[in-house]
Amino acid sequence: MQRQKLVLSAVITLVTAISMPIYQAEAKVLTFSNNPGETKSLSPRTIVPNLSEADELLQQGLEQFNQKQFAAAIGVWQQALNLYRASQDRRGEASVLALLGNGYSELGKYSKAIEYLQSGLAIAQSIPDPKLIGSIAFDTGENYFFLKKYVEAIQFYQQSLPMARQLNDRKLELATLFALGDSYFLLGDNQSAIEFLQPALEIARSSDDRRTIGRITNILGSAYLLTNKPSQAIEFYQESLTIAREFQVRPAEGSILALIGMAYYQQGNFALAVEFWQLSLPVLREVNDVATVQKVEQMLRSANNSSF
Repeated sequence: MQRQKLVLSAVITLVTAISMPIYQAEAKVLTFSNNPGETKSLSPRTIVPNLSEADELLQQGLEQFNQKQFAAAIGVWQQALNLYRASQDRRGEASVLALLGNGYSELGKYSKAIEYLQSGLAIAQSIPDPKLIGSIAFDTGENYFFLKKYVEAIQFYQQSLPMARQLNDRKLELATLFALGDSYFLLGDNQSAIEFLQPALEIARSSDDRRTIGRITNILGSAYLLTNKPSQAIEFYQESLTIAREFQVRPAEGSILALIGMAYYQQGNFALAVEFWQLSLPVLREVNDVATVQKVEQMLRSANNSSF
């Protein structure tokens, strides 16, 4: 029993130290993601306003947004918003409010983004427009995610999911399932994370989305590791490792090697644990991941000194 407590404590420490920064930096880059540092490309075909002047302003803002001129896009969309409101065009108003939310999100003003997105969502729900509801609810969840308010993020992702399924929008469904699994994982609810990530993985496999498969299997591996199922963890980590090497993502490769070592350590297979930790160290040093190197070295000492 004492051994199990020691192993579980080590698992939690290493997964927390290694995995979460990778997930936050890399995982949420699906089609509908609005990840900080990764600009969402908006298509003018997604919105068809009725007023020609508002239409021109909206298209101008889209062009500026896609050129990363976010402040300029916001200014133009504010003008379009006034026109939609003056003409009582509720669908146009909801659409441009959503775009304003995306603009503020790209500037890192997530609370401001949420204000606009929630206003747009309320209008979309009153119409009702399932496509707008699904996309705006998802984007609202993303901004709560960026604020690390995962409970609130989940509430909005849960509103997006049925809309995605109603519309048979597989991209939005995949993004929402992934986001739900990621959020539950970060809350420490590993069983719920698994429940959402498994169907997300099925969709990703159906479209052979290798990058997304790699990210989902990475999180699934850690969720299984933290629920004391190292065999399943190793299976998912091995798949994620293959994809990390395929795309030459060295930080992910180093961390996954370390986590595979952790899974073998949890099994009591110290020889394989040491083997994978030793494989991870050159990669982690190459990418200058000092904190993880220190954790792995600590675990190597623990395994070498272990008498159980």
